[in-house]
Amino acid sequence: MSTTRNLFNSALARVAFTVVTAVIAFFMMPFLVGHLGKHWYGVWILVYGIAANSYLLDVGMTSAVTRYVSRHLAAGDKDGANRVISTCLMIYTVLAVIVFLVMLTVSAFAHKFVEDPKDLNIIRLTIILIGLQYAGEFPFKAFAGIISSHVRYDLLMGSRLLASLITTGLMVYFVGHGYGIVAMAVIVLGVDQLSNFLFYRIAKYLFPELKVRREYVSRPLVKELFGYSTWSFVIQIANQMRFRTDSFVIGAVLGASPVVFYSVGLRLVEYLVDFVNRATNMLTPVFTRYFHEQNYTEMRSKYLFLTRINAVLGLFGGGMLIILGEAFITRWMGPEFDSSYPVLVVLSTAMIVELIGIPADNVLYAIARHKYLAIINVIEAVLNLALSITFAHYWGIVGVAFGTALPLLFFRLFVIPQLVGRYIELSSWRYYRDLLPLAAYTLAYLAVVYLLVRQFLAAPSYGFIILAGIASVPIYALTIPFVGFRADERALLQQALPLRIRRFTAPLLER
Repeated sequence: MSTTRNLFNSALARVAFTVVTAVIAFFMMPFLVGHLGKHWYGVWILVYGIAANSYLLDVGMTSAVTRYVSRHLAAGDKDGANRVISTCLMIYTVLAVIVFLVMLTVSAFAHKFVEDPKDLNIIRLTIILIGLQYAGEFPFKAFAGIISSHVRYDLLMGSRLLASLITTGLMVYFVGHGYGIVAMAVIVLGVDQLSNFLFYRIAKYLFPELKVRREYVSRPLVKELFGYSTWSFVIQIANQMRFRTDSFVIGAVLGASPVVFYSVGLRLVEYLVDFVNRATNMLTPVFTRYFHEQNYTEMRSKYLFLTRINAVLGLFGGGMLIILGEAFITRWMGPEFDSSYPVLVVLSTAMIVELIGIPADNVLYAIARHKYLAIINVIEAVLNLALSITFAHYWGIVGVAFGTALPLLFFRLFVIPQLVGRYIELSSWRYYRDLLPLAAYTLAYLAVVYLLVRQFLAAPSYGFIILAGIASVPIYALTIPFVGFRADERALLQQALPLRIRRFTAPLLER
Protein backbone atom coordinates (compact mmCIF):
# COMPACT_ATOMS: atom_id res chain seq x y z
CA MET A 1 0.00 0.00 0.00
CA SER A 2 1.44 3.39 -1.03
CA THR A 3 2.36 6.09 1.44
CA THR A 4 -0.29 8.37 -0.07
CA ARG A 5 -3.00 5.75 0.43
CA ASN A 6 -1.74 5.08 3.97
CA LEU A 7 -1.93 8.80 4.74
CA PHE A 8 -5.46 9.04 3.38
CA ASN A 9 -6.66 5.93 5.23
CA SER A 10 -5.00 7.09 8.43
CA ALA A 11 -6.52 10.56 8.17
CA LEU A 12 -9.96 9.09 7.47
CA ALA A 13 -9.65 6.67 10.39
CA ARG A 14 -8.49 9.36 12.81
CA VAL A 15 -11.33 11.70 11.82
CA ALA A 16 -13.88 8.87 12.00
CA PHE A 17 -12.60 7.92 15.46
CA THR A 18 -12.94 11.53 16.60
CA VAL A 19 -16.52 11.69 15.32
CA VAL A 20 -17.53 8.38 16.93
CA THR A 21 -15.98 9.23 20.30
CA ALA A 22 -17.64 12.67 20.22
CA VAL A 23 -21.02 11.04 19.57
CA ILE A 24 -20.42 8.53 22.38
CA ALA A 25 -19.48 11.35 24.76
CA PHE A 26 -22.60 13.30 23.72
CA PHE A 27 -24.88 10.43 24.80
CA MET A 28 -22.82 9.11 27.71
CA MET A 29 -22.59 12.36 29.65
CA PRO A 30 -26.33 12.63 30.48
CA PHE A 31 -26.45 8.86 31.09
CA LEU A 32 -23.61 8.96 33.62
CA VAL A 33 -24.86 12.13 35.30
CA GLY A 34 -28.31 10.59 35.60
CA HIS A 35 -27.13 7.30 37.11
CA LEU A 36 -24.13 8.46 39.15
CA GLY A 37 -25.49 11.84 40.21
CA LYS A 38 -23.72 15.17 39.76
CA HIS A 39 -21.51 14.60 42.82
CA TRP A 40 -19.98 11.30 41.73
CA TYR A 41 -19.78 12.29 38.09
CA GLY A 42 -17.91 15.42 39.19
CA VAL A 43 -15.55 13.25 41.24
CA TRP A 44 -14.93 11.03 38.18
CA ILE A 45 -14.12 14.05 36.00
CA LEU A 46 -11.82 15.46 38.70
CA VAL A 47 -9.91 12.19 39.13
CA TYR A 48 -9.56 11.68 35.40
CA GLY A 49 -8.45 15.28 34.96
CA ILE A 50 -5.70 14.81 37.55
CA ALA A 51 -4.58 11.54 35.95
CA ALA A 52 -4.58 13.05 32.45
CA ASN A 53 -1.89 15.51 33.51
CA SER A 54 0.40 12.52 34.06
CA TYR A 55 0.88 12.46 30.29
CA LEU A 56 3.22 15.41 30.79
CA LEU A 57 5.57 12.90 32.46
CA ASP A 58 6.09 11.51 28.96
CA VAL A 59 8.57 14.46 28.75
CA GLY A 60 8.26 14.48 24.96
CA MET A 61 9.64 10.96 24.56
CA THR A 62 6.91 9.95 22.08
CA SER A 63 8.22 12.42 19.51
CA ALA A 64 11.75 11.05 20.04
CA VAL A 65 10.80 7.39 19.53
CA THR A 66 8.77 8.35 16.45
CA ARG A 67 11.60 10.27 14.87
CA TYR A 68 14.42 7.82 15.67
CA VAL A 69 12.54 4.64 14.80
CA SER A 70 11.38 6.23 11.53
CA ARG A 71 14.96 7.21 10.71
CA HIS A 72 16.33 3.69 11.30
CA LEU A 73 13.52 1.97 9.42
CA ALA A 74 13.96 4.35 6.48
CA ALA A 75 17.62 3.30 6.39
CA GLY A 76 16.76 -0.40 6.65
CA ASP A 77 18.58 -0.54 9.99
CA LYS A 78 16.36 -2.98 11.88
CA ASP A 79 18.84 -3.48 14.71
CA GLY A 80 19.04 0.29 15.16
CA ALA A 81 15.26 0.49 15.37
CA ASN A 82 15.22 -2.32 17.95
CA ARG A 83 17.87 -0.52 20.00
CA VAL A 84 15.71 2.60 20.09
CA ILE A 85 12.61 0.58 21.00
CA SER A 86 14.36 -1.42 23.74
CA THR A 87 15.94 1.72 25.21
CA CYS A 88 12.63 3.58 25.14
CA LEU A 89 10.90 0.61 26.76
CA MET A 90 13.31 0.87 29.66
CA ILE A 91 12.77 4.63 29.91
CA TYR A 92 8.99 4.28 29.74
CA THR A 93 8.99 1.56 32.38
CA VAL A 94 10.76 3.92 34.78
CA LEU A 95 8.31 6.69 33.87
CA ALA A 96 5.39 4.30 34.46
CA VAL A 97 6.61 3.68 38.00
CA ILE A 98 6.87 7.45 38.54
CA VAL A 99 3.33 7.98 37.21
CA PHE A 100 1.94 5.36 39.59
CA LEU A 101 3.86 6.82 42.54
CA VAL A 102 2.48 10.27 41.72
CA MET A 103 -1.07 8.90 41.69
CA LEU A 104 -0.43 7.07 44.97
CA THR A 105 0.70 10.38 46.45
CA VAL A 106 -2.44 12.07 45.14
CA SER A 107 -4.57 9.33 46.73
CA ALA A 108 -2.74 9.78 50.04
CA PHE A 109 -3.66 13.48 50.05
CA ALA A 110 -7.20 12.92 48.78
CA HIS A 111 -8.60 13.99 52.14
CA LYS A 112 -7.50 17.54 51.32
CA PHE A 113 -10.14 17.88 48.60
CA VAL A 114 -12.79 15.37 49.78
CA GLU A 115 -15.53 16.99 51.84
CA ASP A 116 -17.35 13.86 53.04
CA PRO A 117 -15.10 11.31 54.86
CA LYS A 118 -17.49 8.54 53.76
CA ASP A 119 -16.37 9.11 50.16
CA LEU A 120 -12.66 8.97 50.93
CA ASN A 121 -11.97 5.24 50.46
CA ILE A 122 -13.95 5.07 47.22
CA ILE A 123 -12.11 8.08 45.81
CA ARG A 124 -8.71 6.76 46.87
CA LEU A 125 -9.36 3.37 45.26
CA THR A 126 -10.55 5.07 42.07
CA ILE A 127 -7.42 7.22 41.94
CA ILE A 128 -5.19 4.15 42.35
CA LEU A 129 -7.04 2.20 39.63
CA ILE A 130 -6.87 5.11 37.18
CA GLY A 131 -3.21 5.55 38.09
CA LEU A 132 -2.61 1.90 37.20
CA GLN A 133 -4.35 2.43 33.89
CA TYR A 134 -2.22 5.43 32.90
CA ALA A 135 0.99 3.84 34.18
CA GLY A 136 0.22 0.65 32.25
CA GLU A 137 0.03 2.55 28.98
CA PHE A 138 3.51 4.06 29.27
CA PRO A 139 5.69 1.04 28.36
CA PHE A 140 3.68 0.45 25.18
CA LYS A 141 4.57 3.94 23.97
CA ALA A 142 7.94 2.44 23.05
CA PHE A 143 6.28 0.83 20.01
CA ALA A 144 4.64 4.05 18.77
CA GLY A 145 7.41 4.78 16.28
CA ILE A 146 6.65 1.60 14.33
CA ILE A 147 3.05 2.56 13.62
CA SER A 148 4.02 6.16 12.88
CA SER A 149 6.83 5.25 10.49
CA HIS A 150 4.50 2.97 8.50
CA VAL A 151 1.73 5.62 8.68
CA ARG A 152 -0.80 2.96 9.73
CA TYR A 153 -2.93 4.95 12.12
CA ASP A 154 -5.93 3.29 10.50
CA LEU A 155 -5.04 0.04 12.27
CA LEU A 156 -4.44 1.88 15.54
CA MET A 157 -7.74 3.77 15.32
CA GLY A 158 -9.58 0.52 14.61
CA SER A 159 -8.23 -1.07 17.78
CA ARG A 160 -8.98 2.01 19.86
CA LEU A 161 -12.50 2.22 18.45
CA LEU A 162 -13.07 -1.40 19.48
CA ALA A 163 -11.82 -0.64 22.99
CA SER A 164 -14.00 2.47 23.18
CA LEU A 165 -17.12 0.54 22.17
CA ILE A 166 -16.39 -2.24 24.69
CA THR A 167 -15.81 0.33 27.43
CA THR A 168 -19.05 2.13 26.58
CA GLY A 169 -21.07 -1.11 26.53
CA LEU A 170 -19.69 -2.28 29.88
CA MET A 171 -20.26 1.10 31.52
CA VAL A 172 -23.85 1.27 30.27
CA TYR A 173 -24.51 -2.20 31.69
CA PHE A 174 -22.79 -1.89 35.07
CA VAL A 175 -23.55 1.76 35.82
CA GLY A 176 -27.11 1.15 34.66
CA HIS A 177 -27.32 -1.65 37.24
CA GLY A 178 -26.24 0.59 40.09
CA TYR A 179 -22.45 0.24 40.16
CA GLY A 180 -20.40 3.38 40.74
CA ILE A 181 -17.10 4.97 39.80
CA VAL A 182 -14.97 2.12 41.17
CA ALA A 183 -16.63 -0.22 38.67
CA MET A 184 -15.99 2.36 35.95
CA ALA A 185 -12.32 2.51 36.92
CA VAL A 186 -12.07 -1.30 36.82
CA ILE A 187 -13.68 -1.35 33.36
CA VAL A 188 -11.33 1.31 32.01
CA LEU A 189 -8.30 -0.46 33.51
CA GLY A 190 -9.31 -3.85 32.12
CA VAL A 191 -10.21 -2.71 28.60
CA ASP A 192 -7.05 -0.62 28.46
CA GLN A 193 -4.99 -3.82 28.80
CA LEU A 194 -6.77 -5.17 25.72
CA SER A 195 -5.99 -1.93 23.90
CA ASN A 196 -2.32 -2.16 24.94
CA PHE A 197 -2.13 -5.77 23.71
CA LEU A 198 -3.65 -4.84 20.35
CA PHE A 199 -1.21 -1.92 20.10
CA TYR A 200 1.69 -4.33 20.53
CA ARG A 201 0.25 -6.82 18.02
CA ILE A 202 -0.14 -4.10 15.40
CA ALA A 203 3.48 -3.03 15.94
CA LYS A 204 4.62 -6.66 15.62
CA TYR A 205 2.56 -7.11 12.45
CA LEU A 206 4.11 -4.03 10.82
CA PHE A 207 7.63 -4.84 12.03
CA PRO A 208 7.98 -8.64 12.31
CA GLU A 209 11.67 -8.24 13.16
CA LEU A 210 10.74 -6.45 16.40
CA LYS A 211 12.99 -7.64 19.23
CA VAL A 212 13.19 -6.33 22.77
CA ARG A 213 16.48 -7.25 24.40
CA ARG A 214 18.34 -6.08 27.44
CA GLU A 215 21.60 -5.80 25.52
CA TYR A 216 19.98 -3.36 23.10
CA VAL A 217 19.56 -0.78 25.88
CA SER A 218 22.14 1.94 25.36
CA ARG A 219 23.14 4.64 27.82
CA PRO A 220 24.45 7.01 25.12
CA LEU A 221 21.16 6.53 23.29
CA VAL A 222 19.26 7.45 26.47
CA LYS A 223 21.12 10.75 26.54
CA GLU A 224 20.47 11.35 22.84
CA LEU A 225 16.75 10.57 23.15
CA PHE A 226 16.35 12.88 26.13
CA GLY A 227 18.27 15.58 24.27
CA TYR A 228 15.64 15.40 21.54
CA SER A 229 12.61 14.90 23.78
CA THR A 230 13.46 17.74 26.17
CA TRP A 231 12.58 20.32 23.54
CA SER A 232 9.39 18.41 22.70
CA PHE A 233 8.49 18.63 26.37
CA VAL A 234 9.10 22.38 26.36
CA ILE A 235 6.77 22.62 23.34
CA GLN A 236 4.08 20.71 25.24
CA ILE A 237 4.34 23.04 28.21
CA ALA A 238 4.37 26.13 25.99
CA ASN A 239 1.29 24.88 24.14
CA GLN A 240 -0.51 24.50 27.45
CA MET A 241 0.41 28.10 28.22
CA ARG A 242 -0.64 29.29 24.75
CA PHE A 243 -4.07 27.69 24.73
CA ARG A 244 -5.04 26.92 28.35
CA THR A 245 -4.41 30.16 30.23
CA ASP A 246 -7.16 32.32 28.71
CA SER A 247 -9.82 31.10 31.12
CA PHE A 248 -7.59 31.92 34.10
CA VAL A 249 -6.91 35.41 32.71
CA ILE A 250 -10.62 36.05 32.19
CA GLY A 251 -11.46 34.74 35.64
CA ALA A 252 -8.82 36.90 37.29
CA VAL A 253 -9.54 40.12 35.36
CA LEU A 254 -13.23 39.90 34.45
CA GLY A 255 -14.74 37.35 36.83
CA ALA A 256 -16.12 33.85 36.47
CA SER A 257 -19.21 34.47 34.32
CA PRO A 258 -17.39 35.77 31.20
CA VAL A 259 -15.40 32.51 31.13
CA VAL A 260 -18.57 30.70 30.03
CA PHE A 261 -19.12 33.05 27.07
CA TYR A 262 -15.48 32.76 26.01
CA SER A 263 -15.49 28.96 26.31
CA VAL A 264 -18.46 28.62 23.94
CA GLY A 265 -16.57 30.31 21.09
CA LEU A 266 -13.35 28.52 22.00
CA ARG A 267 -15.01 25.09 22.10
CA LEU A 268 -16.27 25.34 18.51
CA VAL A 269 -12.83 26.41 17.28
CA GLU A 270 -11.24 23.52 19.18
CA TYR A 271 -13.47 21.06 17.32
CA LEU A 272 -12.16 22.39 14.00
CA VAL A 273 -8.55 22.22 15.18
CA ASP A 274 -9.01 18.69 16.49
CA PHE A 275 -10.48 17.43 13.23
CA VAL A 276 -7.72 18.91 11.05
CA ASN A 277 -5.03 17.78 13.47
CA ARG A 278 -6.40 14.26 13.36
CA ALA A 279 -6.39 14.34 9.59
CA THR A 280 -2.94 15.79 8.91
CA ASN A 281 -0.68 15.99 11.97
CA MET A 282 1.17 12.71 11.35
CA LEU A 283 3.77 13.59 8.75
CA THR A 284 6.98 13.68 10.78
CA PRO A 285 7.98 10.10 9.71
CA VAL A 286 7.51 11.02 6.03
CA PHE A 287 9.78 14.05 6.30
CA THR A 288 12.23 12.08 8.44
CA ARG A 289 12.65 9.60 5.59
CA TYR A 290 13.33 12.37 3.06
CA PHE A 291 15.76 14.06 5.43
CA HIS A 292 17.68 10.82 6.01
CA GLU A 293 17.93 10.32 2.25
CA GLN A 294 19.00 13.99 1.84
CA ASN A 295 16.20 14.28 -0.69
CA TYR A 296 15.47 17.97 -0.20
CA THR A 297 13.76 18.29 -3.57
CA GLU A 298 11.08 15.80 -2.56
CA MET A 299 10.90 17.30 0.93
CA ARG A 300 10.20 20.77 -0.49
CA SER A 301 7.64 19.40 -2.92
CA LYS A 302 5.75 17.42 -0.29
CA TYR A 303 6.01 20.25 2.23
CA LEU A 304 4.33 22.68 -0.17
CA PHE A 305 1.79 20.06 -1.26
CA LEU A 306 0.80 19.18 2.30
CA THR A 307 0.74 22.82 3.36
CA ARG A 308 -1.78 23.48 0.60
CA ILE A 309 -3.88 20.53 1.77
CA ASN A 310 -3.90 21.99 5.26
CA ALA A 311 -4.75 25.40 3.81
CA VAL A 312 -7.77 23.89 2.03
CA LEU A 313 -8.99 22.23 5.23
CA GLY A 314 -8.19 25.17 7.49
CA LEU A 315 -9.46 27.99 5.28
CA PHE A 316 -12.63 26.24 4.18
CA GLY A 317 -13.42 24.73 7.59
CA GLY A 318 -12.60 27.93 9.45
CA GLY A 319 -14.47 30.05 6.92
CA MET A 320 -17.63 27.96 7.20
CA LEU A 321 -17.33 28.09 10.98
CA ILE A 322 -17.26 31.89 10.81
CA ILE A 323 -20.20 31.99 8.36
CA LEU A 324 -22.42 29.61 10.34
CA GLY A 325 -20.99 30.17 13.83
CA GLU A 326 -23.20 33.04 14.93
CA ALA A 327 -26.39 31.24 13.90
CA PHE A 328 -25.24 28.02 15.54
CA ILE A 329 -24.35 29.75 18.84
CA THR A 330 -27.73 31.51 18.89
CA ARG A 331 -29.57 28.23 18.25
CA TRP A 332 -27.40 26.21 20.62
CA MET A 333 -26.93 28.52 23.61
CA GLY A 334 -29.41 31.36 23.09
CA PRO A 335 -29.23 35.03 22.00
CA GLU A 336 -27.60 36.05 25.30
CA PHE A 337 -24.40 34.36 24.07
CA ASP A 338 -23.94 36.83 21.21
CA SER A 339 -20.61 37.93 22.73
CA SER A 340 -19.23 34.45 22.06
CA TYR A 341 -19.30 34.99 18.29
CA PRO A 342 -16.57 37.70 18.06
CA VAL A 343 -14.36 35.37 20.13
CA LEU A 344 -15.03 32.61 17.61
CA VAL A 345 -14.14 34.89 14.67
CA VAL A 346 -10.85 36.06 16.16
CA LEU A 347 -9.74 32.60 17.32
CA SER A 348 -10.84 30.95 14.06
CA THR A 349 -8.71 33.38 12.05
CA ALA A 350 -5.68 32.58 14.18
CA MET A 351 -6.26 28.84 14.20
CA ILE A 352 -6.58 28.73 10.40
CA VAL A 353 -3.00 29.98 10.24
CA GLU A 354 -1.98 27.51 12.96
CA LEU A 355 -3.47 24.63 10.95
CA ILE A 356 -1.79 25.72 7.71
CA GLY A 357 1.53 25.56 9.58
CA ILE A 358 1.22 21.95 10.79
CA PRO A 359 3.56 20.58 8.05
CA ALA A 360 6.16 23.18 9.05
CA ASP A 361 6.12 21.86 12.62
CA ASN A 362 6.46 18.30 11.28
CA VAL A 363 9.51 19.30 9.22
CA LEU A 364 11.23 20.87 12.25
CA TYR A 365 10.65 17.69 14.26
CA ALA A 366 11.93 15.54 11.38
CA ILE A 367 15.19 17.45 10.97
CA ALA A 368 15.69 17.74 14.76
CA ARG A 369 15.38 21.53 14.73
CA HIS A 370 12.32 21.59 16.97
CA LYS A 371 14.44 23.41 19.54
CA TYR A 372 13.65 26.62 17.66
CA LEU A 373 9.95 25.74 17.58
CA ALA A 374 10.09 25.35 21.36
CA ILE A 375 11.74 28.76 21.79
CA ILE A 376 9.17 30.39 19.49
CA ASN A 377 6.29 28.75 21.36
CA VAL A 378 7.62 29.95 24.72
CA ILE A 379 7.96 33.52 23.44
CA GLU A 380 4.48 33.30 21.95
CA ALA A 381 3.07 31.99 25.23
CA VAL A 382 4.60 34.86 27.22
CA LEU A 383 3.31 37.44 24.72
CA ASN A 384 -0.09 35.74 24.74
CA LEU A 385 -0.35 36.06 28.51
CA ALA A 386 0.84 39.67 28.62
CA LEU A 387 -1.39 40.84 25.74
CA SER A 388 -4.43 38.93 27.00
CA ILE A 389 -4.19 40.54 30.45
CA THR A 390 -3.70 44.00 28.91
CA PHE A 391 -6.43 43.74 26.28
CA ALA A 392 -8.92 42.19 28.73
CA HIS A 393 -9.09 45.51 30.58
CA TYR A 394 -10.11 47.33 27.38
CA TRP A 395 -12.10 44.86 25.26
CA GLY A 396 -13.15 42.10 27.64
CA ILE A 397 -13.21 38.52 26.35
CA VAL A 398 -12.65 39.67 22.76
CA GLY A 399 -9.47 41.36 23.94
CA VAL A 400 -8.30 38.07 25.45
CA ALA A 401 -8.98 36.39 22.09
CA PHE A 402 -6.88 39.07 20.34
CA GLY A 403 -4.12 38.55 22.91
CA THR A 404 -4.03 34.88 21.93
CA ALA A 405 -4.36 35.48 18.19
CA LEU A 406 -1.83 38.23 17.47
CA PRO A 407 1.38 36.45 18.57
CA LEU A 408 0.20 33.26 16.85
CA LEU A 409 -0.47 35.07 13.57
CA PHE A 410 2.91 36.80 13.59
CA PHE A 411 5.02 33.72 14.32
CA ARG A 412 3.03 31.27 12.15
CA LEU A 413 2.68 33.59 9.17
CA PHE A 414 6.18 35.03 9.05
CA VAL A 415 8.75 33.53 11.43
CA ILE A 416 8.25 29.77 11.19
CA PRO A 417 7.87 29.61 7.37
CA GLN A 418 11.15 31.49 7.01
CA LEU A 419 12.84 29.23 9.55
CA VAL A 420 11.73 26.06 7.75
CA GLY A 421 12.61 27.58 4.37
CA ARG A 422 16.17 28.19 5.54
CA TYR A 423 16.68 24.52 6.39
CA ILE A 424 15.09 23.02 3.28
CA GLU A 425 16.28 25.75 0.88
CA LEU A 426 12.84 27.16 0.13
CA SER A 427 12.40 30.89 -0.41
CA SER A 428 9.65 32.75 1.41
CA TRP A 429 8.47 34.15 -1.93
CA ARG A 430 7.86 30.65 -3.31
CA TYR A 431 6.06 29.60 -0.11
CA TYR A 432 3.58 32.50 -0.15
CA ARG A 433 3.19 32.39 -3.94
CA ASP A 434 2.30 28.73 -3.66
CA LEU A 435 -0.54 29.47 -1.23
CA LEU A 436 -1.89 32.66 -2.81
CA PRO A 437 -4.13 31.26 -5.62
CA LEU A 438 -5.67 28.69 -3.31
CA ALA A 439 -6.30 31.21 -0.54
CA ALA A 440 -7.77 33.81 -2.91
CA TYR A 441 -10.13 31.29 -4.53
CA THR A 442 -11.26 29.87 -1.17
CA LEU A 443 -12.02 33.32 0.27
CA ALA A 444 -13.96 34.26 -2.88
CA TYR A 445 -15.91 30.99 -2.72
CA LEU A 446 -16.73 31.55 0.95
CA ALA A 447 -17.91 35.07 0.17
CA VAL A 448 -20.37 33.67 -2.37
CA VAL A 449 -21.58 31.06 0.14
CA TYR A 450 -22.14 33.78 2.73
CA LEU A 451 -24.17 35.90 0.30
CA LEU A 452 -26.35 32.89 -0.55
CA VAL A 453 -27.11 31.80 3.01
CA ARG A 454 -27.05 34.98 5.09
CA GLN A 455 -30.75 35.77 4.66
CA PHE A 456 -31.66 32.35 6.06
CA LEU A 457 -29.48 32.67 9.18
CA ALA A 458 -31.66 35.15 11.10
CA ALA A 459 -33.80 32.41 12.68
CA PRO A 460 -31.95 29.22 11.80
CA SER A 461 -32.68 25.61 12.64
CA TYR A 462 -30.07 22.94 13.20
CA GLY A 463 -31.29 21.30 10.00
CA PHE A 464 -30.60 24.38 7.89
CA ILE A 465 -27.19 24.96 9.46
CA ILE A 466 -26.17 21.36 8.73
CA LEU A 467 -27.63 21.51 5.23
CA ALA A 468 -25.82 24.77 4.45
CA GLY A 469 -22.55 23.26 5.63
CA ILE A 470 -22.95 20.07 3.61
CA ALA A 471 -24.24 21.82 0.47
CA SER A 472 -21.19 24.09 0.36
CA VAL A 473 -18.73 21.19 0.10
CA PRO A 474 -19.24 19.43 -3.30
CA ILE A 475 -18.57 22.35 -5.66
CA TYR A 476 -15.56 23.47 -3.62
CA ALA A 477 -14.18 19.91 -3.44
CA LEU A 478 -14.48 19.47 -7.21
CA THR A 479 -13.01 22.85 -8.15
CA ILE A 480 -10.21 23.47 -5.67
CA PRO A 481 -7.90 20.74 -7.08
CA PHE A 482 -7.68 22.72 -10.34
CA VAL A 483 -6.91 25.97 -8.54
CA GLY A 484 -4.46 24.85 -5.88
CA PHE A 485 -2.80 21.69 -7.20
CA ARG A 486 -0.77 20.55 -10.20
CA ALA A 487 -1.78 17.64 -12.43
CA ASP A 488 0.65 15.24 -10.72
CA GLU A 489 -0.67 16.30 -7.31
CA ARG A 490 -4.24 15.76 -8.45
CA ALA A 491 -3.18 12.28 -9.45
CA LEU A 492 -1.83 11.71 -5.94
CA LEU A 493 -5.07 12.95 -4.43
CA GLN A 494 -7.04 10.65 -6.73
CA GLN A 495 -4.81 7.69 -5.87
CA ALA A 496 -5.57 8.21 -2.19
CA LEU A 497 -9.33 7.96 -2.70
CA PRO A 498 -11.22 4.67 -2.25
CA LEU A 499 -11.72 2.77 -5.52
CA ARG A 500 -15.41 3.61 -5.99
CA ILE A 501 -14.88 7.32 -5.42
CA ARG A 502 -11.77 7.20 -7.63
CA ARG A 503 -13.77 5.82 -10.54
CA PHE A 504 -16.30 8.60 -10.16
CA THR A 505 -13.80 11.44 -9.86
CA ALA A 506 -11.24 10.20 -12.39
CA PRO A 507 -12.88 11.84 -15.45
CA LEU A 508 -13.06 15.14 -13.54
CA LEU A 509 -9.57 15.23 -12.02
CA GLU A 510 -7.83 14.08 -15.18
CA ARG A 511 -9.07 17.03 -17.22
